[in-house]
Amino acid sequence: MSAFQNPRVDFSIFTCGFHEILVWILQTSRVQFPHPSRKNINTLIINHLILTIMIKYSIVIKSTKPGTKKELIQETKAYGVAQADEILDLDKFCQHIADHNSPFSKGTIKGILTDAVSCLREQMLAGNKVKLGDLGDFHVELDTEGAVTTDDFSTNNIKDVNIRWTPSGKFKHLRQEATFQLVPSRSAQADAIEVVRNTDTIHGLE
Repeated sequence: MSAFQNPRVDFSIFTCGFHEILVWILQTSRVQFPHPSRKNINTLIINHLILTIMIKYSIVIKSTKPGTKKELIQETKAYGVAQADEILDLDKFCQHIADHNSPFSKGTIKGILTDAVSCLREQMLAGNKVKLGDLGDFHVELDTEGAVTTDDFSTNNIKDVNIRWTPSGKFKHLRQEATFQLVPSRSAQADAIEVVRNTDTIHGLE
């Protein structure tokens, strides 16, 4: 994992040559940074890292009563909707873990997570509750169809088995640490792309 990926890294490990390169970049760019000292350079890097760890969201108009048919909507409000920058599959996520100074390789991590999923599924089918520390708790809930009496109820009334995750520890209070950045909605992005496709330049977006 590189120093740029870890906000906790001690930037004093950077060589003087690297520091001088950063100073030159700042001085020859439009970045307003009046005193390009080593301390200020480090601050700039950390601030950049903080800005890149943000939850993107867009604003959409929705009915105040979810599930209402479009023609029956009477009241709407503006709501925020999260927009994912990237979808990490198992391979990418394992590589991400390995890059965080992990002593284990991507392949080892993938094997552990694959086995963990298999064992977690086994425990859910056994009806057990699994507590995974800061990751949270996992347990099953039954989706059932009501019967007239207890005598009438049978396993045929069980329509589905759902897995429930209850966050704890580091996952319980994300709002207190989260930062947000407003971005265009998916539909607005699609409209913008369509404008670009239908013009010779991006002048139509200005």
